[in-house]
Amino acid sequence: MERASRDENSYISLPEHASSFTHTKLVPEIYTKDEINEMFYGVYGAQGKNEGDFQMKLDSVYYPMNDIISWLTTFMEEMRQDIAKIQHAADRHQPASIDRHHSTSIDDDPKNSHSMKSQPDFHTKAEIDQLVEEIYRTLETTEDRLDRICDDIYFPMDLSMNALTSKI
Repeated sequence: MERASRDENSYISLPEHASSFTHTKLVPEIYTKDEINEMFYGVYGAQGKNEGDFQMKLDSVYYPMNDIISWLTTFMEEMRQDIAKIQHAADRHQPASIDRHHSTSIDDDPKNSHSMKSQPDFHTKAEIDQLVEEIYRTLETTEDRLDRICDDIYFPMDLSMNALTSKI
């Protein structure tokens, strides 16, 4: 008797909706092999489609991000080389002697000697510090931009991954 009532159409009546009835059909407890195969291939097909969609989304995120990281790495390496050149130029033009502001010979004519500031590749310590500060500011700005780009990519992708995993 109990089994017969479970397999039959049944109606649910809620007190607040006494005038309307909902027709519900109960799920059978035993499935045929064909029904199981149909359900399995349906789930398997949906999972394959979701996997393909996920791979497309991942590729659309990975390749642009990889390009940005490559560009940033190259940019940072070029800046390191520029800093090294500037430091080398500064070290090369600063004599170690404490009397560097005095002529080394009484025969030298100070009017004809070239001061260090007239040399085109010389930079003072203050100028080097200013250049390095500008480089670091540029790096920070670039890093902030990269963080924003990554956030713009990661959070929608995270939501998509959560949606995909909840469907499985």
